[in-house]
Amino acid sequence: MLFNFNRNKLKNPYSNDNPTSESDIKKVPYLASLSISSFRWLWFGTILQMGAVQMGMTARTMVVDDITNSAFLSGVVAMGFAPSLLVFAIIGGWVWDKFDNRSIIQFCLICFTLVSASIGLLIAFEVIHWIHLFIASLFQGALFSLQMPSRQSLIPKLVPKSLIGNGVALIAASMATISIFSGAAIGLLYGSLGPSYVFLIISILYVISFILTSQIPSTKQIKENQNNQGLLGSTKESITYLFYNKMILGIFLSSILVSLFALPVRLQLPIIARRLYEASSNEIGLLLSISSIGAVLASLFIASLSKSKLRGFIFLLGIFGLSACVFLLGFFPYFIAGIIIWILFGIFENIRMTLSQSLTLEYVDENFRSRIMGLYMMNYAFIPLGALPIGKSIDVFGAEKSLLIFSLIFFISSVLVLISSKELRKIR
Repeated sequence: MLFNFNRNKLKNPYSNDNPTSESDIKKVPYLASLSISSFRWLWFGTILQMGAVQMGMTARTMVVDDITNSAFLSGVVAMGFAPSLLVFAIIGGWVWDKFDNRSIIQFCLICFTLVSASIGLLIAFEVIHWIHLFIASLFQGALFSLQMPSRQSLIPKLVPKSLIGNGVALIAASMATISIFSGAAIGLLYGSLGPSYVFLIISILYVISFILTSQIPSTKQIKENQNNQGLLGSTKESITYLFYNKMILGIFLSSILVSLFALPVRLQLPIIARRLYEASSNEIGLLLSISSIGAVLASLFIASLSKSKLRGFIFLLGIFGLSACVFLLGFFPYFIAGIIIWILFGIFENIRMTLSQSLTLEYVDENFRSRIMGLYMMNYAFIPLGALPIGKSIDVFGAEKSLLIFSLIFFISSVLVLISSKELRKIR
């Protein structure tokens, strides 16, 4: 059956035992999961939605910088994701256990559309203020945390267990691919049409994603092992599971470090590029696009990767590679060098992101899957939290010194987590 919700429960829900079957060690075809029609609709819908999200995040940063000329306030707007993401990340996994995945996703897409359209109108009527963009960031953080656990938890329900890693990698590859075009598009559209039309186009992308997502089969009628606990009881049980499952805990902590010290650099790319290279809108779009080229290649590589010790090594390589990229951006503040470094940044970022998600989905018990993915969303809240201090540091010390400091803190913190987590070193 395509939807197999009646898998046997693990004897010990906190165990990491996951024997490698013969199917696990075979090389997986790159596009295996796309042979399943339900997954294809999820894939296409995710492409358009994430393209819209990426364009919106970059556009908001550029608008704030245009009206305030402050890297700090740009960081404040980016930080708007954090409070709502932290609160609703826990709620998101619990909501998934109560309602149909498709309905949750589509409700959030409607809200995304309304938020983006409202910002476009405020800009068009020349009444925009950075506070409006901060509020929009708050709303989108809440919506993102509500619907992403639904999207991620759908993958194991749409594809066989042996293709979970492939499905996650293909979703990541699609997001990276659309980033190539969305990065170039945001630079071109922002410079030629202006920000109001950019937000109008973003709203249209959300509407198309809504239409495509409607083709995903409903999962409501086949949720037989539904979690009937209240929010507080469910959250307590999920956190207990997280701390007992040391493998998942190690992945969770390492992801938080990446979100604090590496991904804010990606979020603040327009500001950093302007400070380091005096880059134009088109040059910023170029940097956003080329960082996604490496990400596509990395995702396709991960899509064919079988379960082995090599996955653990590559996962750690992604973390420490990001640390090196942040350091090199500050050490070589030249546009040509930046092109090469941002390609490498895209490679390491997608390696780390794809493997952390697929490993989490594989190693967690299915009865906790949606709730743990909800908790996993909390690490994204640390991206804007990291963007605020780096924005302030850029205003005070300059971009070069700030990047060098952040890279060293990131490297030392990652080493400490690796030393303290024996399970993290045993990832397969």
